[in-house]
Amino acid sequence: MSFRNSFKLVSANFFEFWKVLLFKVIVFAVGIGLLAIFSFPIAECFSSFFDQVLSFVTSFAILPNVAYLFKSAFLLMGVFFDSVVAMAALHTTAFIFVLGVVCIVIPFLNNLLIPALGENIYGYMSSLSRFSLTGSLIKKLGKNSAFAIVKTFVDLVINGLIIVGVYFIVSIASKGGAIMFTVPILLFLFLVISISLKSMLIIGWMPSLVAENKNAFIAFGHGIKTTFKNFFKNLSNILVLNFISLLVIMFVGFYGIPILCPFFTFVLVVFQMVMFFTAHGMRYYIDLDTIITPAKLEKQDGFKKTKNIL
Repeated sequence: MSFRNSFKLVSANFFEFWKVLLFKVIVFAVGIGLLAIFSFPIAECFSSFFDQVLSFVTSFAILPNVAYLFKSAFLLMGVFFDSVVAMAALHTTAFIFVLGVVCIVIPFLNNLLIPALGENIYGYMSSLSRFSLTGSLIKKLGKNSAFAIVKTFVDLVINGLIIVGVYFIVSIASKGGAIMFTVPILLFLFLVISISLKSMLIIGWMPSLVAENKNAFIAFGHGIKTTFKNFFKNLSNILVLNFISLLVIMFVGFYGIPILCPFFTFVLVVFQMVMFFTAHGMRYYIDLDTIITPAKLEKQDGFKKTKNIL
């Protein structure tokens, strides 16, 4: 039910997606502009990596075997880490600046969007209200900034662990043997499960921040409690959502990522709000003619009607 209602709300609020897309484009432009300050050190240290990326992408056109693809992927990751070490050693100031932009500034700006978008979705679900995304960004900028800072560092730790896991799985394939044929499935399942577990940790965070007007730290604790009210139901929905997301991205390919990532960000925010309303037994609008009433409220309404009749 939550999954189906989420996509109905996505459809009813689809214009919000274009705002999300525009915001992501602006953040991308800001990131590129900041990185351009140290474009020469980046080009010098990462030239081998860029060549390896081109070689890896070109290899798909000649339909190589699975072993070759994974060895190329493992080599690509190795060249990337070598480039990072080289930049840290040769251009330390530029390295610290680039690391700050990629790991802190860009994620912070992206995370700043989440509570503002959640505010708009919350307004629609609770009273069919429509808000400006810019207005929602500015209105609670201080509280939302605190949320974005904390979430950026939480993401940094968890994403780092996921990257280590991906590197380990790809390194298995580089050794060859029969096991390499299971690596694509293992890698896909690992990404689905790890991203889903990360989502379970934070899906109640933003809704608690917006709906209960808590600060970032208290909202995090309240969010976890909300998530655990229907833990297995929420986990199954998140697993399905991430499975579909990764599957679509895999089939569409690199060129679809600029559209798909903002879209699935939007979908996840809507799902978080539906999960929150459901867990707390709150009515919410799907559209002007459809109001979802949780089972607990239906029973309460039934008792009230019976009481009035008596």
